[in-house]
Amino acid sequence: KGNRSPPVRDIEQATVNVFADMNVQPGTLQPDLVPASASTDLTPPSCTVTSPNPPVAVAGQPVSVSGTAQDFGGGRVGGVIVSLNGGKTWFRAEGRDNWTFSFTPRDGGQISCRAVDDSGNLAGRPNVGPPPLAPKNLQATPGDRKVLLKWDFIQGNSYNVYYATFPVVVGKGIVVSTNTNAATISPLINGSSYYFIVTVLANGKESPASNRVGPIVPSSFTVIVPPVPPPPPPPPSIGPGGPPAASINPAPALAFLDPELVRPGIPDFSLVVLGNNFIQGSQVYWNGTPRRTTFLSANRLRALIPASDVRDEKTAYISVFTPAPGGGSAGPLQFIVSDAASPGGDPRVFPNPWKAIVGQIPLVTFDNLQSEAEVKIFTLSGHWVRTVKATNGVATWDLKNDQGENVASGYYLFLSNDFDGKRVRGKVAVIR
Repeated sequence: KGNRSPPVRDIEQATVNVFADMNVQPGTLQPDLVPASASTDLTPPSCTVTSPNPPVAVAGQPVSVSGTAQDFGGGRVGGVIVSLNGGKTWFRAEGRDNWTFSFTPRDGGQISCRAVDDSGNLAGRPNVGPPPLAPKNLQATPGDRKVLLKWDFIQGNSYNVYYATFPVVVGKGIVVSTNTNAATISPLINGSSYYFIVTVLANGKESPASNRVGPIVPSSFTVIVPPVPPPPPPPPSIGPGGPPAASINPAPALAFLDPELVRPGIPDFSLVVLGNNFIQGSQVYWNGTPRRTTFLSANRLRALIPASDVRDEKTAYISVFTPAPGGGSAGPLQFIVSDAASPGGDPRVFPNPWKAIVGQIPLVTFDNLQSEAEVKIFTLSGHWVRTVKATNGVATWDLKNDQGENVASGYYLFLSNDFDGKRVRGKVAVIR
């Protein structure tokens, strides 16, 4: 009853057509409607992202996406949906054959699209299988205003290289797309620190990130490595009953440094060099100059780095030399001294645990603190032991209490403020 709009014939006929796709038809039809048969169009339309290139969205940054869609089954494109995070969530785009979408995503990732036609065929249905595996063995070589990257080949459609001046993660920083397992990233700023990761794209999905490399510092100068002495002649053969032949020292190998970077102006600190084949006589070099070295194990050396080495911003080069017979030189690895060395993050304590090894330096370093923060040290029972003050965000403890006595073995608590001023606490172990 009341005023009702007259029925729309096109809608009525569309209803008949839908019934046909369900393999049913009405028993009787109005005179102005015609019987329908099921559609033979089973081909989904295609959908292509044309902008941006590469098709990657960055979390928190506005992005305008555009593309095209085309139907191949004799019908029309009915609509397009877009994802900005690798298929996790989808949004409706404006337009059909040519479409657009603008948004500021909360999380970033691969941009993809799907189109549907007037027969309900949906293109690009999400792959329900697992994402592709992460690329492995990412390596970086710095150059003049550039960094050369390479990694192990993995099956996929393309790769995304993410990089930034902070420890980059997927969806953050700057992204570069490539179809090969190598890339040259440029132009970069010489003397600045950069971090890199790589993902692979396959079947509309993005893999987890590779290993992260960094800090990598482009530079216009050539690294001078301490010269490797020539190998000694082989020992003379010893006949039966003669003295035993001298053992040959293994050639050292470097893996990484702990820490890898510090801010300028900090006091003396301990640098741990990790690798393989170290011996009692192995020596750590800073820019070709030997530094006081303590042998910890075949995989660890500790060097005392004086404050004069890190007074200003620079890139230093760390190498290890093992004397003859055998032996040789390994490295260098880059060590960064920069005001950008600690952009935040949790405080670090090293070495932890501190072990009383012959020649070991009685020093524990606290890093990533506020510029002049105090570090208060307590026993586990809550008794105050010592308070040390940071310089440029780094504090050191000589393992003595407030009376100048060596502390005993055990766990100790510390309280301080991190780089952002947040109250933090932690434990450090002393083993005498």
